Amino acid sequence: MKNMSALNAFSVPVKVFLLVFLLGFITSATRAAQVGLFMGSFDPPHFGILRMIEESCSRFSLDTIHVVPVPIPVDRSELAPLEHRLAMLRLLTKDMTKARIPTIEELQNLLARQPSNFFEAIREEIMNQRPPEDEIFQIVGEDALVKLVARNQLPAPGERRRIVVFPRHGVPLTRHPVLDEQIRDGRVMRIDADIPDLASRDLRSQMSERCEPSVDALPESIRAYIRREGLYGMPGTPLSGKILDGFAPVGYMAKPVLLYEAESAPTFTAFHPERLANSIARTEGELASPDFPTALALVLANHPLHVTLFQAGNGESLDWLQKQGWRVLHGYVPVESEYDDRPMLFFGRQGLDWHLFVTGVTDANRFDTLLDTFRGEFNRLEFPPERLTVMYLARP
Repeated sequence: MKNMSALNAFSVPVKVFLLVFLLGFITSATRAAQVGLFMGSFDPPHFGILRMIEESCSRFSLDTIHVVPVPIPVDRSELAPLEHRLAMLRLLTKDMTKARIPTIEELQNLLARQPSNFFEAIREEIMNQRPPEDEIFQIVGEDALVKLVARNQLPAPGERRRIVVFPRHGVPLTRHPVLDEQIRDGRVMRIDADIPDLASRDLRSQMSERCEPSVDALPESIRAYIRREGLYGMPGTPLSGKILDGFAPVGYMAKPVLLYEAESAPTFTAFHPERLANSIARTEGELASPDFPTALALVLANHPLHVTLFQAGNGESLDWLQKQGWRVLHGYVPVESEYDDRPMLFFGRQGLDWHLFVTGVTDANRFDTLLDTFRGEFNRLEFPPERLTVMYLARP
């Protein structure tokens, strides 16, 4: 009996401890999430926007922050295409695990519902996906706060949304009785933070005069993207004979190629890589394929190219190109060595659009590895996937 009493006496604190532990575990597991929402045109996104995202995540311990470009702003008639702004946002936030950038399909699906106000529609979409206890922090600049007040879009009483306002240089504080009440209630919070004095409209104006923004305004990855795509009036960076003269991949030699009458009439079947089942995720700068010339990475990073990979021999591929109307190509062929099974590289131009043709690889494993490497480069550089085409020889 004494042993039983001692056991019962000992079990009480144990049970209490277990109960407290379980309650704590359940509470932490169901903790209300802190979710950020940052909407704007982001045309282009700059270091000031990145600083606002970082400060919001740090100050409010955000679990996630949705950064959403508005497809059609109500107060602007011209802006860069949505796919470019999404690509630049991904480049801006590539090192931020908490940033969530929507896909173009998600935004198009939302637009298909024809909402009367996209800002409200995207906010409701995100809030409806969250548990009722989650808290939404909507990030705005002082200039955007004026619009929220004018459009009566401040948080309603009891709404689980707060407005986080960042200062803008040259923009005075917004004054309004309703706003003062919301500041007292904590539904609107002004943040005292050092935000770079940058504005997308000033950067666009600068670039329209062919003046590139400084490295303090835009990350080099976005600057390169703008140059590559020729956005905001900036001239693109097309290939030229001078650039190709300096293109010297290891193990290759330059060779002018003049196509004559084709010796065969090959037929190819095209498959764009986005239709292939296997997907890859490569880190920046990782070039796994021994067939991929490392010098080619720099060309791809700085010049808009359409790349076509042929799983076929050189003769068949060149005959097909001749049948398609190509006549002269800048060729780079492997030198005679133990690596003479490398693919051949051919550059050609139609109008202002340059194409890279890669041919000479027939082995399935080597071709798949080479294709994966090109796809990895396209993913890293935010190239549109439709610029990469795979050509398979259709045999009778």
